[in-house]
Amino acid sequence: MTHKVRGKMLATNLIGGYDGTVEESETSFTIATRLHQYKFVRATNAGAIAVTIPANLNWKDGDWTQIVQGGAGAVTVTGASGVTVNGTDGGEKATTAAYGALHIRCIGNNEFMIL
Repeated sequence: MTHKVRGKMLATNLIGGYDGTVEESETSFTIATRLHQYKFVRATNAGAIAVTIPANLNWKDGDWTQIVQGGAGAVTVTGASGVTVNGTDGGEKATTAAYGALHIRCIGNNEFMIL
């Protein structure tokens, strides 16, 4: 698995501020508490990219990540078993073109909203 992180810790991170950029180049990845929390994630694979929101992610209400389609492959986000994902069609949401973005926000224990 390849993760490339840029950015630095900011005081605003304590209240949900921007904390850098993560580049994901694989065809699938699972959102991780520290790696993706408060980060801009650039997904760059040429093929379709499947992103999973795991159960018990340990995020609090208001925590977020934003994923952008940085390559040709559409990004599709789904929740694992036990995770409620709101703002989706049938439990998943996908980008529709290059540079399309999905904002994922925790709104409760194992509950997320995708904009």
